[in-house]
Amino acid sequence: MLPRGSSYEEVAAGFRHLRRVPLLAQITGVTACAFSIIGLGETVIFAVIGEGLHRPPSFFGIYSGVQGAGSVVAGITLPALLRRVGTARMIGLSLAWFALGAAAYLSDSTALVLAGGFADGAGVVWMVAATGSAIQRYTPPRLQGRAQAAWTMVVITPQALSIAAGAALISYLSYRIMLLSIIAVLGACAAVILIRPAPYPLTDAVAPDPQPAMAEHDRTG
Repeated sequence: MLPRGSSYEEVAAGFRHLRRVPLLAQITGVTACAFSIIGLGETVIFAVIGEGLHRPPSFFGIYSGVQGAGSVVAGITLPALLRRVGTARMIGLSLAWFALGAAAYLSDSTALVLAGGFADGAGVVWMVAATGSAIQRYTPPRLQGRAQAAWTMVVITPQALSIAAGAALISYLSYRIMLLSIIAVLGACAAVILIRPAPYPLTDAVAPDPQPAMAEHDRTG
């Protein structure tokens, strides 16, 4: 039996809090589902560069630069977008951008593939920043580290598994088939959270009560 205060108990407390708050539960579930297939892209992008664009591996450096530019632009636009659409739909938009990026990789156009890299860079910043902001805003201070650790575990574990799966599948499946799978899953995840975002907590710091009071209000106006 683990002693009180062990790492297991710390993370378990984070999981319980994420599950109790509908908005955080939805964000966690949707992002975990999305990252269970996003990892395929870590392998697919090299096939896109080599087989789709017929470019040398060094082209990945150009692609990474454009992806970084997308991250910078996303960081600049994040505050205004977050105020306008709210946390849940911000994450839905980030997933939609991931899906659009994957769709661009189906092309043999260098410009479109680079546009897909830009979309990926923007999407990851929007998702991580919006999620981190929500966890911080709707979690009591004493649980914030635990909740963040729990969310990271839920997301990183399926991502790591999907990276391994992508490395194994690329020898047997066309990279375009893998891209279509990514588009389908990410599109479904985006639709779920964009169409039916979970209600926001009544207060910014939700007490760890088994049944916290919730408010059905939409921040999108």
